[in-house]
Amino acid sequence: VERQKADKALLQLQSEMGRVERLATLGKMAGTIAHDLGTPLNSVLGYAQLIAQEDLTERARRRLAIIESQINRMGEIIQSYLSHAREAPRRVTVNINDLIHDTLVVLQPYFQQRGIVITANLGDRLPMLHADGSSLQRVLMNLLDNAVDACGPEGGRIQITTKERPAGTKNDPGVTIEIADNGVGIPAEVLPRLFDLFVTTKTAGKGTGLGLVICQEIIKAHGGTIDISSRVGVGTTVSFYLPIDATSELNSMSEGENERSHNDRG
Repeated sequence: VERQKADKALLQLQSEMGRVERLATLGKMAGTIAHDLGTPLNSVLGYAQLIAQEDLTERARRRLAIIESQINRMGEIIQSYLSHAREAPRRVTVNINDLIHDTLVVLQPYFQQRGIVITANLGDRLPMLHADGSSLQRVLMNLLDNAVDACGPEGGRIQITTKERPAGTKNDPGVTIEIADNGVGIPAEVLPRLFDLFVTTKTAGKGTGLGLVICQEIIKAHGGTIDISSRVGVGTTVSFYLPIDATSELNSMSEGENERSHNDRG
Protein backbone atom coordinates (compact mmCIF):
# COMPACT_ATOMS: atom_id res chain seq x y z
CA VAL A 1 0.00 0.00 0.00
CA GLU A 2 2.81 2.38 0.92
CA ARG A 3 4.54 1.60 -2.39
CA GLN A 4 1.35 2.44 -4.29
CA LYS A 5 1.07 5.75 -2.44
CA ALA A 6 4.71 6.54 -3.22
CA ASP A 7 4.22 5.68 -6.91
CA LYS A 8 1.12 7.87 -7.07
CA ALA A 9 2.95 10.78 -5.42
CA LEU A 10 5.83 10.37 -7.88
CA LEU A 11 3.47 10.43 -10.85
CA GLN A 12 1.82 13.59 -9.52
CA LEU A 13 5.21 15.22 -9.00
CA GLN A 14 6.32 14.30 -12.54
CA SER A 15 3.08 15.69 -13.94
CA GLU A 16 3.53 18.97 -12.03
CA MET A 17 7.16 19.23 -13.16
CA GLY A 18 6.07 18.78 -16.76
CA ARG A 19 3.49 21.53 -16.31
CA VAL A 20 6.09 23.89 -14.82
CA GLU A 21 8.42 23.23 -17.75
CA ARG A 22 5.64 23.98 -20.21
CA LEU A 23 4.77 27.21 -18.43
CA ALA A 24 8.42 28.25 -18.37
CA THR A 25 8.63 27.71 -22.13
CA LEU A 26 5.46 29.71 -22.67
CA GLY A 27 6.79 32.49 -20.46
CA LYS A 28 9.97 32.81 -22.52
CA MET A 29 7.97 32.86 -25.74
CA ALA A 30 5.62 35.49 -24.28
CA GLY A 31 8.54 37.80 -23.64
CA THR A 32 9.67 37.47 -27.25
CA ILE A 33 6.14 38.02 -28.55
CA ALA A 34 5.63 41.12 -26.39
CA HIS A 35 8.91 42.62 -27.60
CA ASP A 36 8.50 41.83 -31.29
CA LEU A 37 4.81 42.65 -31.70
CA GLY A 38 4.29 45.52 -29.26
CA THR A 39 5.72 48.27 -31.48
CA PRO A 40 3.91 47.36 -34.74
CA LEU A 41 0.62 46.93 -32.82
CA ASN A 42 0.97 50.43 -31.40
CA SER A 43 1.63 51.74 -34.91
CA VAL A 44 -1.46 50.02 -36.34
CA LEU A 45 -3.57 51.36 -33.47
CA GLY A 46 -2.27 54.88 -34.11
CA TYR A 47 -3.21 54.76 -37.78
CA ALA A 48 -6.65 53.33 -36.94
CA GLN A 49 -7.24 56.27 -34.61
CA LEU A 50 -6.16 58.71 -37.34
CA ILE A 51 -8.59 57.11 -39.80
CA ALA A 52 -11.36 57.45 -37.20
CA GLN A 53 -10.93 61.23 -37.38
CA GLU A 54 -11.75 61.25 -41.10
CA ASP A 55 -15.18 61.60 -42.69
CA LEU A 56 -16.53 58.05 -42.69
CA THR A 57 -19.87 56.41 -43.26
CA GLU A 58 -21.58 55.03 -40.18
CA ARG A 59 -21.00 51.48 -41.46
CA ALA A 60 -17.28 52.12 -41.95
CA ARG A 61 -17.05 53.71 -38.50
CA ARG A 62 -18.63 50.65 -36.87
CA ARG A 63 -16.19 48.36 -38.64
CA LEU A 64 -13.26 50.55 -37.67
CA ALA A 65 -14.43 50.46 -34.05
CA ILE A 66 -14.30 46.65 -34.14
CA ILE A 67 -10.80 46.77 -35.62
CA GLU A 68 -9.63 49.21 -32.94
CA SER A 69 -11.16 47.14 -30.14
CA GLN A 70 -9.42 44.01 -31.38
CA ILE A 71 -6.06 45.79 -31.68
CA ASN A 72 -6.45 46.82 -28.04
CA ARG A 73 -7.38 43.26 -27.14
CA MET A 74 -4.26 41.93 -28.88
CA GLY A 75 -2.18 44.29 -26.78
CA GLU A 76 -3.91 43.05 -23.64
CA ILE A 77 -3.34 39.43 -24.67
CA ILE A 78 0.37 40.03 -25.25
CA GLN A 79 0.73 41.62 -21.82
CA SER A 80 -1.31 38.90 -20.13
CA TYR A 81 1.00 36.23 -21.59
CA LEU A 82 3.83 37.77 -19.59
CA SER A 83 2.10 37.12 -16.28
CA HIS A 84 -0.22 34.23 -17.13
CA ALA A 85 2.24 31.52 -16.13
CA ARG A 86 2.71 33.01 -12.67
CA GLU A 87 -0.58 34.64 -11.71
CA ALA A 88 -4.16 33.53 -11.25
CA PRO A 89 -6.74 34.72 -13.80
CA ARG A 90 -8.23 38.18 -13.24
CA ARG A 91 -11.77 37.09 -12.43
CA VAL A 92 -14.94 39.06 -13.02
CA THR A 93 -18.56 38.03 -13.57
CA VAL A 94 -18.79 36.58 -17.09
CA ASN A 95 -21.88 35.78 -19.15
CA ILE A 96 -20.50 32.95 -21.31
CA ASN A 97 -23.26 33.25 -23.93
CA ASP A 98 -22.56 36.97 -24.39
CA LEU A 99 -18.83 36.24 -24.67
CA ILE A 100 -19.48 33.64 -27.37
CA HIS A 101 -21.82 35.98 -29.24
CA ASP A 102 -19.25 38.80 -29.21
CA THR A 103 -16.54 36.39 -30.42
CA LEU A 104 -18.69 35.18 -33.32
CA VAL A 105 -19.42 38.78 -34.37
CA VAL A 106 -15.69 39.54 -34.50
CA LEU A 107 -14.92 36.35 -36.46
CA GLN A 108 -17.89 36.51 -38.84
CA PRO A 109 -15.93 37.98 -41.81
CA TYR A 110 -13.32 35.24 -41.36
CA PHE A 111 -16.04 32.57 -41.41
CA GLN A 112 -17.56 34.05 -44.55
CA GLN A 113 -14.22 34.11 -46.34
CA ARG A 114 -13.63 30.45 -45.50
CA GLY A 115 -17.14 29.29 -46.44
CA ILE A 116 -18.08 28.28 -42.90
CA VAL A 117 -21.63 28.04 -41.57
CA ILE A 118 -21.76 28.69 -37.83
CA THR A 119 -24.67 27.55 -35.67
CA ALA A 120 -24.83 28.61 -32.04
CA ASN A 121 -27.08 26.61 -29.72
CA LEU A 122 -26.74 28.56 -26.47
CA GLY A 123 -28.48 27.23 -23.40
CA ASP A 124 -31.06 29.32 -21.58
CA ARG A 125 -30.51 30.68 -18.07
CA LEU A 126 -26.95 29.44 -17.65
CA PRO A 127 -25.22 30.33 -14.38
CA MET A 128 -22.82 33.26 -14.48
CA LEU A 129 -19.13 32.43 -14.19
CA HIS A 130 -16.46 34.10 -12.09
CA ALA A 131 -13.73 34.07 -14.74
CA ASP A 132 -11.16 35.92 -16.84
CA GLY A 133 -13.22 36.90 -19.88
CA SER A 134 -10.22 37.91 -22.02
CA SER A 135 -8.51 34.57 -21.46
CA LEU A 136 -11.70 32.63 -22.19
CA GLN A 137 -12.19 34.55 -25.44
CA ARG A 138 -8.65 33.56 -26.38
CA VAL A 139 -9.67 29.93 -25.87
CA LEU A 140 -12.79 30.35 -28.00
CA MET A 141 -10.91 32.05 -30.85
CA ASN A 142 -8.21 29.41 -30.88
CA LEU A 143 -10.64 26.48 -30.90
CA LEU A 144 -12.84 28.08 -33.57
CA ASP A 145 -9.77 28.76 -35.73
CA ASN A 146 -8.75 25.12 -35.38
CA ALA A 147 -12.24 24.03 -36.41
CA VAL A 148 -12.16 26.29 -39.50
CA ASP A 149 -8.80 24.86 -40.56
CA ALA A 150 -10.12 21.33 -40.06
CA CYS A 151 -12.99 22.03 -42.47
CA GLY A 152 -10.52 22.75 -45.26
CA PRO A 153 -10.67 25.05 -48.30
CA GLU A 154 -14.16 23.91 -49.30
CA GLY A 155 -15.69 25.19 -46.07
CA GLY A 156 -17.95 23.31 -43.72
CA ARG A 157 -20.15 23.51 -40.65
CA ILE A 158 -19.29 24.36 -37.05
CA GLN A 159 -21.70 24.21 -34.13
CA ILE A 160 -21.02 25.77 -30.75
CA THR A 161 -23.18 24.65 -27.84
CA THR A 162 -23.45 25.73 -24.22
CA LYS A 163 -25.25 23.88 -21.48
CA GLU A 164 -25.36 23.80 -17.71
CA ARG A 165 -23.43 21.06 -15.96
CA PRO A 166 -25.14 20.23 -12.66
CA ALA A 167 -23.25 19.15 -9.57
CA GLY A 168 -22.32 15.48 -9.50
CA THR A 169 -19.99 13.03 -7.82
CA LYS A 170 -16.95 14.18 -9.82
CA ASN A 171 -17.63 17.81 -10.64
CA ASP A 172 -18.90 21.08 -9.26
CA PRO A 173 -21.79 22.88 -10.98
CA GLY A 174 -20.73 24.86 -14.00
CA VAL A 175 -21.02 25.24 -17.76
CA THR A 176 -19.93 23.01 -20.62
CA ILE A 177 -19.01 24.52 -24.00
CA GLU A 178 -18.75 22.30 -27.08
CA ILE A 179 -17.32 23.23 -30.48
CA ALA A 180 -18.01 20.60 -33.14
CA ASP A 181 -16.92 20.63 -36.80
CA ASN A 182 -17.49 18.32 -39.75
CA GLY A 183 -13.86 18.52 -40.87
CA VAL A 184 -11.22 15.96 -41.69
CA GLY A 185 -10.90 14.61 -38.16
CA ILE A 186 -7.81 13.65 -36.18
CA PRO A 187 -6.09 10.24 -36.34
CA ALA A 188 -6.56 8.17 -33.19
CA GLU A 189 -2.82 7.85 -32.62
CA VAL A 190 -2.44 11.66 -32.49
CA LEU A 191 -5.27 12.38 -30.03
CA PRO A 192 -3.34 11.50 -26.84
CA ARG A 193 -0.54 13.95 -27.78
CA LEU A 194 -2.62 16.98 -28.75
CA PHE A 195 -1.84 18.84 -25.53
CA ASP A 196 1.91 18.31 -25.81
CA LEU A 197 4.07 21.28 -26.73
CA PHE A 198 4.64 21.78 -30.47
CA VAL A 199 2.30 18.96 -31.54
CA THR A 200 0.00 20.14 -34.34
CA THR A 201 -2.26 18.56 -36.93
CA LYS A 202 -2.03 21.60 -39.22
CA THR A 203 0.06 21.72 -42.36
CA ALA A 204 3.65 22.98 -42.22
CA GLY A 205 3.85 26.71 -41.63
CA LYS A 206 0.28 27.03 -40.28
CA GLY A 207 0.43 25.55 -36.79
CA THR A 208 2.84 26.16 -33.92
CA GLY A 209 1.67 23.40 -31.60
CA LEU A 210 1.09 25.97 -28.83
CA GLY A 211 -2.60 26.86 -29.18
CA LEU A 212 -4.09 23.83 -27.43
CA VAL A 213 -1.41 23.95 -24.72
CA ILE A 214 -2.35 27.54 -23.93
CA CYS A 215 -6.07 26.70 -24.02
CA GLN A 216 -5.56 23.84 -21.59
CA GLU A 217 -3.54 25.99 -19.19
CA ILE A 218 -6.20 28.73 -19.22
CA ILE A 219 -9.00 26.24 -18.58
CA LYS A 220 -7.02 24.52 -15.82
CA ALA A 221 -6.37 27.90 -14.20
CA HIS A 222 -10.17 28.27 -14.00
CA GLY A 223 -10.51 24.85 -12.38
CA GLY A 224 -11.94 23.32 -15.56
CA THR A 225 -11.16 20.46 -17.92
CA ILE A 226 -10.95 20.05 -21.69
CA ASP A 227 -11.51 16.95 -23.82
CA ILE A 228 -11.26 16.23 -27.56
CA SER A 229 -13.00 13.47 -29.47
CA SER A 230 -12.60 12.92 -33.19
CA ARG A 231 -13.15 10.53 -36.09
CA VAL A 232 -11.23 10.76 -39.33
CA GLY A 233 -13.54 11.84 -42.14
CA VAL A 234 -16.36 12.71 -39.73
CA GLY A 235 -15.18 15.61 -37.61
CA THR A 236 -13.95 16.76 -34.22
CA THR A 237 -15.66 17.89 -31.03
CA VAL A 238 -13.84 19.90 -28.37
CA SER A 239 -15.63 20.08 -25.04
CA PHE A 240 -14.50 22.10 -22.06
CA TYR A 241 -16.05 22.52 -18.64
CA LEU A 242 -15.82 25.63 -16.45
CA PRO A 243 -16.99 25.45 -12.83
CA ILE A 244 -18.83 28.24 -11.05
CA ASP A 245 -16.44 29.89 -8.64
CA ALA A 246 -17.69 29.58 -5.09
CA THR A 247 -17.54 33.35 -4.62
CA SER A 248 -19.47 34.20 -7.77
CA GLU A 249 -23.07 35.26 -7.84
CA LEU A 250 -25.24 32.42 -9.12
CA ASN A 251 -27.29 34.71 -11.28
CA SER A 252 -28.90 33.39 -14.42
CA MET A 253 -28.70 34.70 -17.91
CA SER A 254 -31.74 36.25 -19.47
CA GLU A 255 -33.94 34.04 -21.56
CA GLY A 256 -34.20 34.32 -25.31
CA GLU A 257 -30.57 33.48 -26.12
CA ASN A 258 -31.21 29.90 -27.12
CA GLU A 259 -30.63 28.96 -30.75
CA ARG A 260 -28.80 32.16 -31.63
CA SER A 261 -27.51 31.31 -35.10
CA HIS A 262 -24.95 32.70 -37.52
CA ASN A 263 -25.62 31.08 -40.88
CA ASP A 264 -23.72 33.21 -43.39
CA ARG A 265 -21.72 31.46 -46.07
CA GLY A 266 -19.12 33.34 -48.06
